[in-house]
Amino acid sequence: MRTDRLRLLDAIEQIELIFSFSERGRESFFHDLIVQSAVLHRLALLGEACRGIFPGIAQSSSRDSLAANCRVPKRRHPRVLGIDLELAWAIVAEHLALLAAQLNSVVASLPG
Repeated sequence: MRTDRLRLLDAIEQIELIFSFSERGRESFFHDLIVQSAVLHRLALLGEACRGIFPGIAQSSSRDSLAANCRVPKRRHPRVLGIDLELAWAIVAEHLALLAAQLNSVVASLPG
């Protein structure tokens, strides 16, 4: 079973990779299928990493703000193959930097 620390580090790694893949910006995300696929795949892996974190760090003071930043904003946009690309890009552009900072803070506060 993976520890909270390892799950957090996995999540941070996924965010770093998403930033790397998306550094060319919104237009690249929407027009380059390789960039789009890489970002969407890493978002899915980020979700997997985060899914098991919260029960294990329930006593953390950062838990509520972390959970709030992991929630998907409610927006309605056209979907491509069932994936809301506008929403995916909004998550990358508007939410991941804060989530990364919060995850790093939690990792720093964990023993060991």
